[in-house]
This record gives sequence, structure tokens and C-alpha cells, in this order.
Amino acid sequence: MTITVRANGPSICDPDRTGVPAGEPVHWKATYPIRAEYRRRVQTTIRVFYESYLFGAKWKLRPKTIRDSRRGGPPGERVTGIRWKRFGGRTAVGSGRLRQDYCRRGDNCPQNGKRVRLVASKAAYCKGSDKIEYLRLRFYIGGMLKTDIPIKCSG
Repeated sequence: MTITVRANGPSICDPDRTGVPAGEPVHWKATYPIRAEYRRRVQTTIRVFYESYLFGAKWKLRPKTIRDSRRGGPPGERVTGIRWKRFGGRTAVGSGRLRQDYCRRGDNCPQNGKRVRLVASKAAYCKGSDKIEYLRLRFYIGGMLKTDIPIKCSG
């Protein structure tokens, strides 16, 4: 890195002291401690599969479908047709429809097809995935909390 400094004073500008003719730049080197800070805007991602913490996980920006199949056995639940009001900041808020993959015609599944509100929060950097991602995802049906998924960072 090169930093240019303009100075004024007899020790720097006096041709008799520096040996450089008047009006010419005086080149000198010195070592100074410098502190540089910067900020950059990075999009927060969200995992769309919760089968494991890294294997099979997919990270998306504003996903249309999120699947929760952590329970093992038959396919779990998914929220489809998600429309996001907010995404990428401290929290993400969206809504979609709950689809229970294990629910068949004639089964008693009162929540299947219901409107779901999603709230993703706790955006943080995960070393294992090398991504900034939401570490908590909550599903609300009718204003009541249905599912709260804490997501662990690996690594």
C-alpha cells in the first residue's frame, strides 16, 4: 500500500537541508503504524435443507421452498411458495404454505396447506460453511409458533 503525504515546514521544504531544489518533490520513506477499517455488505443466506448441518445442505438467497426433514424416516415438512417481505438483514420475514409430505388423502392433517409465516434471525458467519447465514428459523401458523429450528455452525 502506498500513502502519499503532503507536508510543510523547514525540515522538509528547505532546499539547503534536503538537497532537493525548491519546487521539486522530496521523496522520503518512513514506517508508521496505520489502522485501516472497512465494511462491506454481504448477503445473508438461509439453508433450505435441514437433513444435516453440512452434508446435503443448500444455501439460498430468498428461497421459494424450505424443507425440514431432520426427523429422519419419511420425508418431513416443507414450506412452498415463499414470498419474502424482508431478506438479508438482521431478520428475514416471509410467508408460504405448509406441505406435510407424509400426509395422504383421508389422513387427519389439519395444518397441511395452511399459511405459514417464517422468521429467520441470528445472522452470523459460519466457519464450516464459509457463509453468513441465519442460525434460527421459526415457523408460525395462525400466529402460534409451530417449529423453532436452531441451526448449528460447524467448524
